[in-house]
Amino acid sequence: MNCHIEKVGRRVNGSIPVRDTNRAGMTLWEVLVAIGIMAMLIAILVPAIQVARASARRMQCASQLRQLTLGLHNYSDQFNCLPMFLGRLVDGGHVNFVSSMFPQLGVGNDVSVPRRISLLMCPSDELTDSTDAPLSYVINGGPNMRSPHLWSGVVASALTLDQLCIQFANVTDGLSGTGCFSERIGTYEILQVREVSPPQRYTWTVSVSVPVTDALAWTNQAADHCEHGPRNMQVQNHVAMHDWFWSGGSTQSLYGHHMNPNAPHCDTLPAAGFLTLWGGSPTSLHGTGVNLSMLDGSVRFVSQSVDRNVWRAMGTRDGAESVEGGQP
Repeated sequence: MNCHIEKVGRRVNGSIPVRDTNRAGMTLWEVLVAIGIMAMLIAILVPAIQVARASARRMQCASQLRQLTLGLHNYSDQFNCLPMFLGRLVDGGHVNFVSSMFPQLGVGNDVSVPRRISLLMCPSDELTDSTDAPLSYVINGGPNMRSPHLWSGVVASALTLDQLCIQFANVTDGLSGTGCFSERIGTYEILQVREVSPPQRYTWTVSVSVPVTDALAWTNQAADHCEHGPRNMQVQNHVAMHDWFWSGGSTQSLYGHHMNPNAPHCDTLPAAGFLTLWGGSPTSLHGTGVNLSMLDGSVRFVSQSVDRNVWRAMGTRDGAESVEGGQP
């Protein structure tokens, strides 16, 4: 009996044997408790880290939008006009709105060779790795409805000869109340990638039954169907018109204020020329809205549930809209 006691432990002042506390290692129970504590810490910290990273990416996008708007001001100071919709001619081809500002943005003068420019790439969108000249930021083309709202954003249209030069003096709604640049996520080619979330990655088709002569009613029905359905995914191997690249045509650098932020991009049936939803809404991966720079250089986060009339009013430079309901 004494031999067994010597192996298990030692007596303290003649009392019963106690366990030797100088042993090495941990019991199975202690290991399980430690693992449980570590799992709880990971469950708490990982979402917090993800939120912090998402917030940092959103702030970086806002900073880049502010830089683009300042570049627009520098362009206006030099040419006394805002850049045209089709941009300027280089080697016989049109340069879009964004690339025409390259000298003012400090990214060089070469627009002939596609290249990756960090200022034009949103860090939240992994599809910026899928093209040689990604463009995550787009310019306000207006609500994109028939007169008086067609071409009423901050770009001049070569299609309307009386608007070849837009100056800040023409922005009678005020620089702080007129949208300038916003965001656009990349899109897939339909036959290459099947439908996944979010729907903003694809181009859709909606049918419109309202007569094209009623511009406002036509636009509202098309916007409702695009945002809420019914809508159909386009089946052809088609890169959406708002598939972005700064070296492409000018439509790649535009967004519209006809539908709320983060609405899918839709083509309309029957097609109605410029009375259509081309240009698309601004879209982002920042949650429930998009970053929007105003013409005065300020940047705000606009909710995708913003009142549609408020959103459209922010898209016109001289609409003189009386909008109730407050700021977005």
